[in-house]
Amino acid sequence: MKVGIIGFGKMGMLHAALLNQMDNVKLTAITENSGFIRLAAKALMPHLQYYKSYDVMLQKEQLDAVVICTPTFTHIEIAKMAIHNNIDVFIEKPLSNNLNSSLEFQKELYRKERICMVGYCMRYAPTFRKGKQLLEQGIIGKVNNVNSCAFIADVFRAEKGWRYNPSASGGGVVMDFSVHIIDLLCWYFGNVETLSATTQKIYSLEVEDTANIMLNFQNGCHANVETSWSKEDCRKAFYMIEIIGEKGTLKVTDQTIHIKINEKEDVIYYPDVYEGYFMDIAGGMYSHQIVEFIKMCLTREEKNNSINSTIHVQAIVDAIYRSAKNESVVNVEIKK
Repeated sequence: MKVGIIGFGKMGMLHAALLNQMDNVKLTAITENSGFIRLAAKALMPHLQYYKSYDVMLQKEQLDAVVICTPTFTHIEIAKMAIHNNIDVFIEKPLSNNLNSSLEFQKELYRKERICMVGYCMRYAPTFRKGKQLLEQGIIGKVNNVNSCAFIADVFRAEKGWRYNPSASGGGVVMDFSVHIIDLLCWYFGNVETLSATTQKIYSLEVEDTANIMLNFQNGCHANVETSWSKEDCRKAFYMIEIIGEKGTLKVTDQTIHIKINEKEDVIYYPDVYEGYFMDIAGGMYSHQIVEFIKMCLTREEKNNSINSTIHVQAIVDAIYRSAKNESVVNVEIKK
């Protein structure tokens, strides 16, 4: 497969390193606005083709797939152009900065019969994969309640840039960061029916820095989500899901799994569930994710992180902002 990358920042570089090590993939071309970054990349990878404009790359190169690592508000425009050139797309999360454009893209995707994966990489983290297996095995019985959180120490002053402009980003911590824990909860428990949410600006002027969310799932499960990108003691991203069942509790983070049944406790650590990968950069979850995307492109079968689950996460985010604005319980609606 011939693959291109659009946007060569941190995530673009990470994906390039992984793609360069895959036997059935040829990294062919890169689009990057910055001339300085293009020159630096060309010095390291002179065999690739480099472009300032993605539309030129998409039309000139005979690509099978592209990895889109650009600002959120550009995702849909780029992805539409790619699928109209019969190119499959991997898009760094979230799919878009609003639900309506996501739904429009979904229609085009089906019409063109292309593959799309959005980078909700935490589904591929070893501990969360193991946690889902344990949950499905029923070791804690019927689920009664769920507590979860997503924290990172990122924002401690009024920042500038597109991420902090709601017309470009779509929102703050919920849209930019908390979508990972929302996606994990949907992966564990299915679709959300209704929710309520409150958000708060602490440092940012136009977007939220923290949020408290109650998700009510169609299967009757309820999950509380606490999230902030201004958590002082979380230098690295921290995700946690604590599931309280009739037989015990299952607490999963990106590093550990705590199991408590009756009075017996057990801990599974990250190295215990580490699977080994062809290349591990910033976590094997990225390797597992890109492998699955390439397999989907080759087999033409959508599996994990399908467009439907991605659209549902987008609908939840939309509902969170509506709930916080109206101070009410709202339905998670997808009007097609």
